[in-house]
Amino acid sequence: MSVANPGFVATQLHRLAAVAAGAALLLVLRAGAPHASFKDPFNEVRGQDGIRQIFAHMFTIVDVPRFIVTEQLVQGQRAFLAWEFHFRMRR
Repeated sequence: MSVANPGFVATQLHRLAAVAAGAALLLVLRAGAPHASFKDPFNEVRGQDGIRQIFAHMFTIVDVPRFIVTEQLVQGQRAFLAWEFHFRMRR
């Protein structure tokens, strides 16, 4: 993600990890550049619409999604977060 102040954004995202995933996603999308990217073992997308679609789908198939940020890197105009994803499958 390329943003004006990646250190601030990464720090804020780290703090928001314990907050509802939906609220954290809204902050990420507001702070991120239009060409932000997201990659996990199942998806790789560029752009806020793609990121929004991945998380919207996640909310339809899992209950109680929770992210624990395990690593935060900031270099120049880029920020990177690694996290553990905890959830319960919907029945």
